[in-house]
Amino acid sequence: RLIPSPVLYSPSVQILPVQPVTKSKMKKCLRSIAEAEGLLSRRKSSSLLLPAEFFEETHLASGGDLRHAIFAMQFRCARRRPARDIGGTRDSNHDSSSGKDAKLS
Repeated sequence: RLIPSPVLYSPSVQILPVQPVTKSKMKKCLRSIAEAEGLLSRRKSSSLLLPAEFFEETHLASGGDLRHAIFAMQFRCARRRPARDIGGTRDSNHDSSSGKDAKLS
C-alpha cells in the first residue's frame, strides 16, 4: 500500500468519491484537446496522429479517469512527433538543410 492504514483512516483524512467520466464526455474533451493541438484534421473521421479507435480504447483503459486519458494521449502523440516540433520551438543549433546539429558537427 502507498498510504499506511493509520494515516489513511485518520480523522484528519477525508476520502472524496469521484465518479468516472462518461464515454461521450471523455471523447468530446479529448477531441477538443486534439483539435486545439493540431492532432486532428478538420474532417471528423480523419486524424493525423490519433486513429478513431484511440478514443474508445483510451476510455476503457483509463476507467473513466480524464486525467489519465489526457496523459495517455500526450504520451502517445509525443512519441510520434519529432523532438524539435514538440512545444513549438526550434533549436537554433539545428541545421534543417543537412539534418545535423551544428554544435555536434
